[in-house]
Amino acid sequence: MKLNKKRVLSFSLALLLSVGPMTSNLFAQSSDQNTKKEEINDVKIADKKVTEKADIKQVKNALNALKDAENKLKVTNISKLKAEILKDKEVRANKYFNKATQKDKANYENALAAAKSISTDEKASEEQIANAIFGLEDAQKSLSNDYAGLILRRISYENELRNSKSYKNADKKLSSNWESALAATKSVAKDKIASKSQRQNAYYDLLEAEEKINVRDIFDLKEMIKEENKIRNSNEYKNVDKKLSSNWENALAAAKATVDDYEI
Repeated sequence: MKLNKKRVLSFSLALLLSVGPMTSNLFAQSSDQNTKKEEINDVKIADKKVTEKADIKQVKNALNALKDAENKLKVTNISKLKAEILKDKEVRANKYFNKATQKDKANYENALAAAKSISTDEKASEEQIANAIFGLEDAQKSLSNDYAGLILRRISYENELRNSKSYKNADKKLSSNWESALAATKSVAKDKIASKSQRQNAYYDLLEAEEKINVRDIFDLKEMIKEENKIRNSNEYKNVDKKLSSNWENALAAAKATVDDYEI
């Protein structure tokens, strides 16, 4: 039996034409599905970016960056270091020195010794000089600090801490440790005749308890942000190199963003 070539060709062409639109539709549907999948993935990625929260490491980084930026606003040269060392007699004659705790006095003596050592070291780096200045300034500040204000500011974070995930998920022993430290701190805060040593110990015990349930850094960061106006009005900020003030502005903005983005 012979096949009619014209009929076979006509049949093949008809079949191709009938399948064509179907195939085209399949391709179109497949393309639409791929596009929808890509859109869904894009939404998921965008949603993830929106819902991602700053973690503890980011908080610590923001805290350290802001501290570093604030320190760089200060004059950090050998002349400044020697000027701080020369304040020693003035510091010792101050009424706060005699009332200071042994811990604060020892801290000052160590900072002073370190500063003197750096001041005579011809090979000392700028970073070493800066650290010596900051260490001595902090030690001087601690001598005159009665910790009363620091205690009250720390107690003010109580409700925020209680409502935090860090507190709710903390080991029972650690949360109980914080409760005890808080109660002791409140007691000292109410005691009008509490010694500086008692206030100091209560303050640091509370900080340590916060540290153990991962909330200290975020509260420290908030405390530093509160100093914004004080820094802006300081002569150090007004007279500092533009590059350093911009560095502080950026660190402050990053710190604020981290605080807003961090869910404790």
